[in-house]
Amino acid sequence: MSKNFLTGHWGALGASIVLASVTTALGLAVPWLTKLMVDRALVGQRPDLILPLAGAVAGIGLLKFVAGLARRLVSGRMSLAVEYDLRNRIFSHLQSMGQEFYSDWPSGQLISRSIQDVRIVRMFLSYGLIFIITHVLTLLAVTGILFTMQPRLALAALVPMPLLLVLARRFSSRLHPSLWAIQERVAELTAAAEEKVVGIRIIKALAVETRHQEEFAEASDRIYTQSLEAAYIRSRYIPVLGFLPSLSLLIILFYGGRMVMAGDLSLGELVAFNGYIMLLVWPLRMLGMLVSWTERARASGNRILEILDQDRGLKTSADSDQVEHLSGEVEFKNVGFSYGEWPVLHDISLHIKPKETLALVGPTGCGKSTTALLIPRFYDPSSGQVLLDGQDIRTYDLGSLRRRIGLVDQDPFLFSVTVRENISYGKPDATPDEIQTAARAASAEDFILKLPEQYETRVGERGVDLSGGQRQRLALARALLIDPDILILDDATSSVDAETESHILAAIAGVRGTRTVIIIAHRPSTIALADRVAVLRNGRLVDVGRPSEIGWHTTVAAEGED
Repeated sequence: MSKNFLTGHWGALGASIVLASVTTALGLAVPWLTKLMVDRALVGQRPDLILPLAGAVAGIGLLKFVAGLARRLVSGRMSLAVEYDLRNRIFSHLQSMGQEFYSDWPSGQLISRSIQDVRIVRMFLSYGLIFIITHVLTLLAVTGILFTMQPRLALAALVPMPLLLVLARRFSSRLHPSLWAIQERVAELTAAAEEKVVGIRIIKALAVETRHQEEFAEASDRIYTQSLEAAYIRSRYIPVLGFLPSLSLLIILFYGGRMVMAGDLSLGELVAFNGYIMLLVWPLRMLGMLVSWTERARASGNRILEILDQDRGLKTSADSDQVEHLSGEVEFKNVGFSYGEWPVLHDISLHIKPKETLALVGPTGCGKSTTALLIPRFYDPSSGQVLLDGQDIRTYDLGSLRRRIGLVDQDPFLFSVTVRENISYGKPDATPDEIQTAARAASAEDFILKLPEQYETRVGERGVDLSGGQRQRLALARALLIDPDILILDDATSSVDAETESHILAAIAGVRGTRTVIIIAHRPSTIALADRVAVLRNGRLVDVGRPSEIGWHTTVAAEGED
């Protein structure tokens, strides 16, 4: 499914083309006026024509200036509008993509394509595209005029043209792969830089700064090497493409001069011929640069389309049901799931009652998190069904469904804004009382009030200024503020100290019986809060029952498995 970058901007592009055409037409009048000046005013001894003809040239120059200025304003505005719309379209598309997409695409690639490639497309639309249109119009118009004036001289002057077009085509075919590779290497460098900045604490803790510097230098060197290859291709073709138009001037002077002496061409016609050829020389000399711009923009455009053409994966129909409220009943019916060709879940059948607290336990990698993430529909099952309130989850509107489900990850993500803004992220219109109530319910208010600016304290990028337990409690407050019908806690107590665990357990105990709670847990103290326990091993459900019926030995044994 290809996307049109110029959707909604055809009017501005048309205006730019019209203004470029006007500018070109005005420029074509100057050599003709020069011919009249030479043949009639100078050779014909008509001094009365000199001032009017000079005034006409000056007037045309002024009109060209006004039309050129208007064209630059219109095309510049159009290119910025395209850049604005394209960035928004990419971001909207990325927001709609499923979790599997982000597992396959490095964030650096997405950032590079959303920023640098979009900027390159914008620069081409602002300058390159209009230059190409202007130069093509000039080439066609001048060629027609030259053949009208003197076909034999025009044919001789355009002898280098076929060779020029062949070289331009070969230049384009060789430059495009190199420029594509450069953009790929830049995206790789962006990904490497982002990863190393985000992981700087681990890098310093392991004292591997030198190794990472070397890896970054290697990524930079790959860009340098690829850019050298592109520069080498340019150096071979652009000088030749710039030289060939000069041959036309030599032909005009030699062959045209002989025609003047033979009386087959007037001196004014020779001067006009030379003027028209000069109009051709600039666009022809620019041909190599225009090919380079075009190929770079084409490479960037293809990289953008590669993102926009990605299937969203998770689909909802136009008549999908809006979710106002869920009772919280969840049922897995013969559910299987695979990451690509790697099977993770096998024939899971599990019924969770409304407002029940269920603990999912089992060894690392057994599919606990994947099972839970099927409920907010981060993934769709490969086989079977997930039912909410007796209805297939795929029939619900995705946005309204997720607003009824709260999720707290093992390593919760906080935004680099204030505590208040992080808690209210899912409900930006929440009142201060609602935010404080959620914080108290998550046992977070005690440490919030000790922060320098309390609820207005900025938490740093990814919440780096807070401890792991504090981030967990803020994430829990964020989930509770939206008052979800289903609350999923993905190993929320596995990496916190005893005091923090007690706060989180108190918060979980406070919401038991008020909504369906699904806890992915390892610690007995957390599992003890559940009404029932579901044990997974190797992607299969092996036991379900009350904590007292399952016994801790099952959980411990499961934890010891590889």
